[in-house]
Amino acid sequence: MNIEVAGIFAIYLWSIWRSRNLLVFQQCHLDHVSCFSLAMSKLHDFKHCQLIHDVKTKAKNFDGKWKPPPAGVFKLNTNAFIDRDESTGIRGPIRNHMGNVLEAFALKSHKCTDVITVEALACPHGVQMAKDLGVQKLIVEVDNLEFANALINRSVPRSYVENIIHDIFSITSSFSTITFCWRKCDHNKPAHELARLACSGGPFGYPLISLPFPIYSLVTA
Repeated sequence: MNIEVAGIFAIYLWSIWRSRNLLVFQQCHLDHVSCFSLAMSKLHDFKHCQLIHDVKTKAKNFDGKWKPPPAGVFKLNTNAFIDRDESTGIRGPIRNHMGNVLEAFALKSHKCTDVITVEALACPHGVQMAKDLGVQKLIVEVDNLEFANALINRSVPRSYVENIIHDIFSITSSFSTITFCWRKCDHNKPAHELARLACSGGPFGYPLISLPFPIYSLVTA
């Protein structure tokens, strides 16, 4: 019995014990399906707590400086911004091992107050842009910890971003190498400003040479 099966077995025994207590003390009956659903829900919550702890531990050693990828590998930084009127902006530049920006996008998205949803919406645009450029080896840095957990551990934290995350995995399945990691928002200011700019203006998604100078200076900062 591997550790995954042992965990399911243990949490299911707990749910049986709990359903027994509910029946004895509160006259509340749980059928087998409800009992199993309760067990799976608690197991998911437990794993999610462990994943957040692991990523926070790794983040302690992060020095905050943007680091270029190895030669032959490209790096995408995605970011999102929510304005006071709930309008949202998403953005992402792709850089090579020299730190040069090859292409960038910034789009005004639908009104939304949920941070992880907005962050999730930015990522498919970026990885699709990388795919269109012919990138085969990609590092994706995001600055939302919960979203980073979902990408790194291939888990879906909330049902309403499930399709978005599946789209990301589908797009990146053709890459020879794909790495997801977390980057603190405070150390991603140029990208964050780019997303904020998208909230107040029109969208763009052009090669770097076509970008207006104020936008060019942001993505190359």
